[in-house]
Amino acid sequence: MRLLASVRALAVAWGARPRSVRLCAVAGAMGLIWWSSSRARLFPGAETIPSFVHNSGHIFAFGGLAGLVLFAFAGPDRWSKHHARLAVLVAGAYGVVDEVHQSFVPGRSSTVSDVISDVVGGCLAVAILFGVVRGEAAAKRAIWRWAVLAVGAVAFATWGPW
Repeated sequence: MRLLASVRALAVAWGARPRSVRLCAVAGAMGLIWWSSSRARLFPGAETIPSFVHNSGHIFAFGGLAGLVLFAFAGPDRWSKHHARLAVLVAGAYGVVDEVHQSFVPGRSSTVSDVISDVVGGCLAVAILFGVVRGEAAAKRAIWRWAVLAVGAVAFATWGPW
């Protein structure tokens, strides 16, 4: 329980930072994703485990982006479902932009399955934040569903047709 209290305290402290700082964090995350997408894959080829790990990065990167966007809108005490939807929408839209960008990078590909992973990662992060930080019961129950969907999305991106 001390861990949850620490996470809540950290979230409240971050939410109290000036909006300009929180927006800079969003821009920084987007820049980091852009830079990462500009690089050749660390594990080229069809190795199963490295490909699965690489595709899992979408869940973390775009989940982190959605979380930062959520914080950019308001502090945890003022979050609403509208903010949650917008955070996922921004992360998903940037996922589309990222995939278009990757289509021009030699050795990289652009796939719909990656965008699906991006959106699912955003949904998982928002559910975690609403469940852990705000203590909302419905969000706590949704965390496991989104986690299972995240594993499925990564598996689909790794072994699926597109």
